Amino acid sequence: MSSRLVTKIQDIKGIPGKHKRVLCAWAAFANNDGTSIRPKKESVAAKAGISRWTVYRNTDDLLDVGVLVDTGERHYYPNGHWTTVYRIDLAMLQNAR
Repeated sequence: MSSRLVTKIQDIKGIPGKHKRVLCAWAAFANNDGTSIRPKKESVAAKAGISRWTVYRNTDDLLDVGVLVDTGERHYYPNGHWTTVYRIDLAMLQNAR
């Protein structure tokens, strides 16, 4: 969990609030460098206090602008569920200021 990364995101003024909330929730599951983000979208929704569908919509927007990046990797959970592994592009975050 990266509280440092979450704090950086919260301090950025150039990200709309609806996207910031979802990005902060993704960042809470990241390493300090923004890598290895692999929770289920339901877990992200619970962390942000929003619906899973809001996570789906806003995640697509974050992917489109390049702040959140699909690494092409998948993570397998023992219950048979696969998740996408993401990373946060820190350079893109700097440009959002």
